[in-house]
Formats: sequence, C-alpha cells, structure tokens
Amino acid sequence: MKMNIGQFVIRFPCKNSDEVYGSERITFTLCKELSKMDVKVHVFFPSNKTCIKIMDNLIIHHYNSLLSIQGYYFSYELLKDMLRYELDIVHVHNDSPMAMLAGLKYSKKKNTPLIVTWHGDWLGATRIRKVFVPILNKTLVKICLSQARAIIVPSVEYVNESTVLRTYEGKIVEIPHGVNLEEMKVPYSKEKCKDMLNLDDKIVILYVGSINEGKGVGVLLRAARKVLANNENVLFVFVGGGKVDEFRLLARKLGIESHVKFTGYVDEEVKMLYYKSADIFVFPSSSRHEVFPVVTLEAASFGLPLIVSDLRIFKNRIKNGYNGIFFRVGDEEDLARAIIRLLEDEELRERIGRNAKREVEERYNSKIMAGLTYKLYKSLTAK
Repeated sequence: MKMNIGQFVIRFPCKNSDEVYGSERITFTLCKELSKMDVKVHVFFPSNKTCIKIMDNLIIHHYNSLLSIQGYYFSYELLKDMLRYELDIVHVHNDSPMAMLAGLKYSKKKNTPLIVTWHGDWLGATRIRKVFVPILNKTLVKICLSQARAIIVPSVEYVNESTVLRTYEGKIVEIPHGVNLEEMKVPYSKEKCKDMLNLDDKIVILYVGSINEGKGVGVLLRAARKVLANNENVLFVFVGGGKVDEFRLLARKLGIESHVKFTGYVDEEVKMLYYKSADIFVFPSSSRHEVFPVVTLEAASFGLPLIVSDLRIFKNRIKNGYNGIFFRVGDEEDLARAIIRLLEDEELRERIGRNAKREVEERYNSKIMAGLTYKLYKSLTAK
C-alpha cells in the first residue's frame, strides 16, 4: 500500500502562480520525485481559490484565503478541510506560519509523525516582521520543532548559524537539496540561446535570485565597474524579481548600465536559457542565513564555474579552485579579482565548470534527495 504524505507549504509552482524561489522550487522537485515512488503526495497550501489538481500520485490542494499579509496567505478553509485526508506522515516546510500551523494542527489531531524541513530562520527584515518574528519563534516555531520527530536541513553547517536549531540538534537529519538533471537540459546551443535572449556576442556573467542588497547585488554591480575597466566585452545579467528599479538606478550611477541587464522575474523555461547562455555564475550573498541556494546547483548543472562569497555555509560543498572560487564576503575588490581571474583563464574556467557539474550529478541530484527523504519516512512509519 502506498504511503500518504502530506506536504504543507506556503505556495507551490503551478500555472499562473505567484513568484516562487528556492524553498518552493525545491519542495516542488521533491514532491515530483516522491510521486514516482511508492508514495502518494498531498500538497496543502493557501491560494486565491479552492480547487484540487491531480498529477498521477501528486495531489495538489489549493485553499481559498480571505487574508493575505505581505504576500503570505492565511486560510481557515485549509485548517478545516485537510483533516478529511488520512496521512501517514506530515511534512512541514517552514516557509510560512500558515504551513507550520496547519501541519502542527494535523499532527496533533491525528497523532501523525511530524517532519519539518528547515529552509532557514525567519528574519525581521521589515518593521512588522521585527515585531512578529521573535514572537513566532517563541511560540509556533518552538512548539512545532518540539513536536517534530525529525528536522531536515540541507546542510548541517547551517545549524551553527541558526538562532533556533541548536536546541534540537538530536533531531537534525541532513538531506542535501537536489535538482532534476533532465529538466536542466536545453535543446539549443549557447549561441542560439544568446541570440534568443538578445544578449549579443559577449561574455555573460549571471546572477539568479532575489534582487536585493542582502543577496549582494550591490556588491556585484560595484565589482562589475572594476571588471569592465579591464574587459568591456562583458555583460552582467541579473535574473529575478525584487528591487529591480533601485539597482537599475545604481548601475546608471556607476556608468555601467549599457553592460547590465535586469530581466525581472522569469519562468523556469526562460531561466534555463539564461543558464545555457552564461559563462560564469556569481552568487555574492552577504547573508549568514543562506542555507543551501538551489541556484548554485542549477548553475553548476550547466557546467558554469561558480564564484561565491566565503560564507561558512558554502565551505562544506565548494572547494576553492576546484568547483568554485571564493571571495571575501562584501568585498567588491576581491570579487572583481575573482571574476577577472576566470575571464583571463579559459582553461581554469572550463575545468571548474566541469568539476561543478560532476559534483551535482554525483551528490546533488533530485533522485538522491527523494531517496533519502523516502528512507526517513519509512523509518518513522515503522516506529
């Protein structure tokens, strides 16, 4: 008999969905892989309407929401209707209070084993979040993590950076993120992709992610000015939504706007074209709350050499000079030197890119991620 697994999330990639980023995309990949195994996956999340969509063994439950705060939906209908389904495991993703509340309620009502995947600490980035995040950490988060039978983290290194996980080290299970390598294939040449995207015949340095200062977008732009003084045949491409206008203005002030392209948020198919078009991938985040950026895996799967900030979280999977290059976090001079080094050494660029791709294929593919998760489910249901 198939196991019935409930996945509780804040949003889920589907047609006409809101913008989705790392944690939502990883959850989607995991659910699709699990649905190919001896598992029936139910995904519960608040939406702007109530409906059910079925994709073989993947059942997606949308619930109408009467309240939305800063892009997060809250649905009373979800809290009521989910109890109609019999689940063997409740798997909560901590991307919102709603997901944690719903999963915790189901687990307590039905006495069902609870697993939490920790995608990162909640941050008090805005005035309202500075008020509510500490309260939630002391109430909902504490209760949920105490109730959980296991807490999945994509990298155990993050436990030392987290403000809440160290209390629960005995429950920590490391399951690295993985990407679906089949979905990373693009049936066009690099030249064709550049032509389709109007990128001209330039060396493309790519960033993918939310456009904000915490992700190091400003540092990369300031480093770009130094790189362009050395080599003008370079285009810096920023793919993602966020404070695009603010950083487009910064590029103009730096005098490099003709060498910078902001795409805004794009769908997955278009994003793959940008990866295929690129020559170097840069992820310059300065946030110690980075957990395991899936975009670095996606870029590596295309054979792109990675340049990343020397945050502790990267050091257990990126070896400097082997499958990536580190620069000192927040240091635009050091970042510019790392970019110029790869621009001037094509053999090094290609070698690091090959090693990065091999690492993803061997350790960070979606089948491994789903297999380890399934093994955890079996161990908990057996108990």
